[in-house]
Amino acid sequence: MLYDVLNHTCVDMVLQPGSEKNEDSAFLDLAERVEDPNVIYTCDRGYECLMTFHRLDQSGKHFVIRIKDESSATSTLKHYPTPETEEYDIPFDVTLTSRNNKKVKENWDTYKYISSYPKHPEFSNGVTELPLHGRAVRFKVKCGEKESFITLFANLSADSFSTDDLKKITGCAGRSKSVSEISKRAGPGTYSRQKERSGHWRGVRQDDHLQHEFENP
Repeated sequence: MLYDVLNHTCVDMVLQPGSEKNEDSAFLDLAERVEDPNVIYTCDRGYECLMTFHRLDQSGKHFVIRIKDESSATSTLKHYPTPETEEYDIPFDVTLTSRNNKKVKENWDTYKYISSYPKHPEFSNGVTELPLHGRAVRFKVKCGEKESFITLFANLSADSFSTDDLKKITGCAGRSKSVSEISKRAGPGTYSRQKERSGHWRGVRQDDHLQHEFENP
């Protein structure tokens, strides 16, 4: 469901039979219906999917999506060369491929094999490779006495959006009064923000009814 938390209205929704439930396709369907080019979608780790990233980017949709940490065996960052520092904001440039040959296996740092390629129409008419460009961002957060890391994948330009901007967009910066309230009641979901003339980012969230505003410096 696409919910406008500022105007407290349901903007759009996708209904799927229980046997065909697919959050990725529902998310993509909702995003495709939004014509505003200034919307930024942000999702939790349940939406980590390389083909989703590719489709959003190719359709001109802006997004910041949380992914599994680099230490996870199923993380998008597996085999990708990351800095030795704990925190970073680096370019992520790989080729998605339908081939699992020797060349791909010897270059896991630049190729990502898509085992489900028969399901994706992008891999048709002889197309075996698709580009994926973005940013991988990892930073430390503290909850009480416990510290952990948040890792994000985004296609927002580093020239226009700093690491701190991404933290604010995803609600991970302590500057927002609503962050602590959000963390208590917000489960996996998807929401978008768009910049208003006042210089504020205003939030629209799918799946969860919550509001988050911050002043863009």
